[in-house]
Amino acid sequence: MVLMGMLRQYDIAVLVSEDTDLLPAVETIIAVKGERAVEVMAWMPADGSKPRPLWIGGKRIRAHRLTERDYRLVHDASDYASGLTDQTPRVR
Repeated sequence: MVLMGMLRQYDIAVLVSEDTDLLPAVETIIAVKGERAVEVMAWMPADGSKPRPLWIGGKRIRAHRLTERDYRLVHDASDYASGLTDQTPRVR
């Protein structure tokens, strides 16, 4: 993400995580491309509370919050370790 940002190979980085160990990468992208070059996607708080805004280096980062409904829409029950996907016929 950082290298591609420094090479200007994308307009906006969308990070689907709020893991704090990725903070240095996000800070670097902001330093190189500005705060509008990073957006974050993460789950809504499970307790139903309002999510906190994400601020990095005094700059507010655009955040998209996903709900359980969003998860159900994209859930993939495939077991890729077994080589079987939802489209693979199963023999019983």
